[in-house]
Amino acid sequence: MAEVSGHSSGTNVGSNRNQERHKNVAKRIACLNPGNADGNASRMKPSLFCFGLGYTATGLGHILMKKGWKVSGTCSSPERAHTLQKEGFCTFVFHAEKGRPGQECFEALRQCSHVLISIPPKGDDGTDCVLEWFEDFLIRSMEQLQWLGYLSTTSVYGNWGGQLVDEDTECKATSEKAKSRYQSERLWLELRRKFGIPVHVFRLGGIYGPTRSILNRVAANKLTESQKQRRTRKYTARCHVHDICQVLEASMKAPQPGRVYNVVDDNPASSSVVEAFARSLLTGGFPDLATSMEELGCVCREGKRVSNRRIKEELGISLMYPSYESGLLSIYENETEPFV
Repeated sequence: MAEVSGHSSGTNVGSNRNQERHKNVAKRIACLNPGNADGNASRMKPSLFCFGLGYTATGLGHILMKKGWKVSGTCSSPERAHTLQKEGFCTFVFHAEKGRPGQECFEALRQCSHVLISIPPKGDDGTDCVLEWFEDFLIRSMEQLQWLGYLSTTSVYGNWGGQLVDEDTECKATSEKAKSRYQSERLWLELRRKFGIPVHVFRLGGIYGPTRSILNRVAANKLTESQKQRRTRKYTARCHVHDICQVLEASMKAPQPGRVYNVVDDNPASSSVVEAFARSLLTGGFPDLATSMEELGCVCREGKRVSNRRIKEELGISLMYPSYESGLLSIYENETEPFV
């Protein structure tokens, strides 16, 4: 893994590094102790660093900046970085394939109390580029870290024939992308077990919200092949971006390191039924749900139903958009939260 600074050569390098890591584990535990008034964490202004300032991360960032947080993070192009800077973000261009991130990125990360990982594994081998470049730094240099969230996906569960799955269900992913996601989950949670990094994993359903929903795709007549293939699933997990953001914020307020959370709404309807509802909103008609799947050429596969009980019971979540109907209707009526 990449490091910020080099180490002197010698036979004791490995043991010295382990000793340093264990010292930082002790510091991290001390900082997270509410009774430790001298801990750095208790004096820090809350700040979030996002690896990957994409759709969900920028939504969360807007919510937190309104509450006085400083939000920094990475994006993949100078143009994107400039746009986000105008919105109040502190940005750094990061391309894993183009070499080591700049020192200023590490320095900004060092000053943050919370970290969000939204960059998926890359390449044919499913490399986690954040771990590749930042693992040692997170272990050795961030004893003040109070919360780290890793955004994963419900696809790690695989196909359960329509059964209800929860966070304790065996993951039997079939696609290479889902397998890579699950492997990254395990690597991040291992950092929690070995070094005390306050890792939380969030398995998200399909993300939708303002400017990014089936309404936009139907209106533009631009359904991708993968979206068309989802029509064959009887059950599809999804969640409005505003509800994802409220789950992340609730977890930040009540950290439970090592915990895994499913983030989905209450209605795992098939994509074909959701598409029919979207078309009805755009045309002013009513969806013919009895025939919509047949009209769209669907042959049902069961898939899985994903439980969201844990976010409700442990984080006190009351979904703003518990169904695709309520979520799409809000978008149709020009609701733009959490982006303004």
